[in-house]
Amino acid sequence: MKRLLISLSFLLVLGLTACTSSAKTININGFNLTLPTEWVMATGEINDEANIELMNENDDAYMMAFLEDKSEFEEETFEDYVDIVTYIIAQAYTEKIYDAKPVAINIDNHDGLFYDFTFEIEGENVYMQTYLVETNNHYGILYFWSNEKNKDQHSKVFNDIALSLQEII
Repeated sequence: MKRLLISLSFLLVLGLTACTSSAKTININGFNLTLPTEWVMATGEINDEANIELMNENDDAYMMAFLEDKSEFEEETFEDYVDIVTYIIAQAYTEKIYDAKPVAINIDNHDGLFYDFTFEIEGENVYMQTYLVETNNHYGILYFWSNEKNKDQHSKVFNDIALSLQEII
């Protein structure tokens, strides 16, 4: 019995170690994000205007975030920001965002919205998750995308990364 308990304890410690070592927390531009170890910063490789750029090139998965100081939006509310960003997405990528049903979410104790949709670009079906969030000092949009065929593989990972966003104050 003692051997069984020691073996089970070892397996539990090994399992916990494996779980915790498969993620890392990064600090970038005033925000913390927790992401799988396979994900790396991709600064300047995706979009020069993005505040945060990440990728898992082996799995064809990407993320970029635009975090805008609220002071730049003199009278706009978060709802106004959502309307502006939704319009930009529709014009730049696809109007399918209008068909997507927004889901209320909470990121870093702030309300936000989540959209997911698929669209075609250059003959490829792209799966995109979009998170709109308001923090203490910023309005932000987080884009995650991959090939549609990898949707099931990436959906939870994208969500976990987005929900880990924390503004450092």
